[in-house]
Amino acid sequence: LQVLGTVMTVARGNPAVHEVLVDSWPHFGVVLTRLRPEEHRDPGDFYANQLTVYYRDEGAWRALLGDTEAVGWTRAFQMQG
Repeated sequence: LQVLGTVMTVARGNPAVHEVLVDSWPHFGVVLTRLRPEEHRDPGDFYANQLTVYYRDEGAWRALLGDTEAVGWTRAFQMQG
C-alpha cells in the first residue's frame, strides 16, 4: 500500500521532485524512490539525498544495488526501507 501511495504522489504533481525506479509493474520486486539527479545540489547532504526502498524479493534488491547506478555510492545518502 505504501508503494502505491508513493507512486500516486509522483503521478499527481510530484511536489518533492522524486523519481520512482521499479524493476517491473505491477508485480514488482523492488521500488526505489529518490530525488531526481538534477535536484542533487550537495553531494555531502545525506538528508537531501534520501532513498526510500520497498522490496519483496531480496535478490532483486541486491541486484539493483550491485548491478545498476540507482544508488550514487559517491554521495552521502540516507536509505529508508
